[in-house]
Amino acid sequence: RQVDFDVLFLDIQMPGLSGFEFLARLDGRDPLVIFTTAFDQFALKAFEVNSIDYLVKPVATEALNRALRKVERLLGDKEARPPV
Repeated sequence: RQVDFDVLFLDIQMPGLSGFEFLARLDGRDPLVIFTTAFDQFALKAFEVNSIDYLVKPVATEALNRALRKVERLLGDKEARPPV
């Protein structure tokens, strides 16, 4: 809660809670989320919580590069917008 972040690489199954439970506890933060997991069956749910990508382990280099390009584009758009 003390660290500010723009991007979150998140697994589905983690010790203690799921990635979805973790997202629900972010208290209004809205980072760019990229799920990185061995479980392909949760992809639809991941996009329902507005993740920007879903990488299945082992992660292919091109898939990771594609996700990082999305992050760059989205963060660039965010920085280019004037403050409200």
